[in-house]
Amino acid sequence: MDLRLDPRALFDRGIRYVKAPAALLQAHVEGRVQSDIDAGDLAALLARMSVTLVADQVEDNPVAADMIELGATMGQGLAFSPPRPVKPEVFAEPEPATAVAVAPPPPAPAEIARPPENIVDRLLGRDRAAQAAAARPDAVSQDTRPERLPFRAVLRRASA
Repeated sequence: MDLRLDPRALFDRGIRYVKAPAALLQAHVEGRVQSDIDAGDLAALLARMSVTLVADQVEDNPVAADMIELGATMGQGLAFSPPRPVKPEVFAEPEPATAVAVAPPPPAPAEIARPPENIVDRLLGRDRAAQAAAARPDAVSQDTRPERLPFRAVLRRASA
């Protein structure tokens, strides 16, 4: 494996990340592998074309420090997080979507409140009817308040 890449061709094909093993990048730095491009210049060359270099198989903190010095801003491996078992909920079937409350129709023109009477209220987006309703919380009916859903329910509907 070598580091001969054409960043412009990668960008044109929609590739935004290039993974390279940390051992290969270190071998280029130490001179054990000959290449046309220096491993230290690879991240900058790719970044000019909006492609990010990801150092893969970073096993410990000294290797992570070496990758930072080479300009690899992203990394994967045991230095960051060891492998873990997948939670069974990930593979579970999504729950069926519940019925979504329909928003009430817009108010008729006669029901629309008058515009604010002074310029300060107009600039602040306030009108007297809204201020009066806000002052009396018991006057606002329960039907006009939006239904509150837990965040997980929103995520389930979005992924279903």
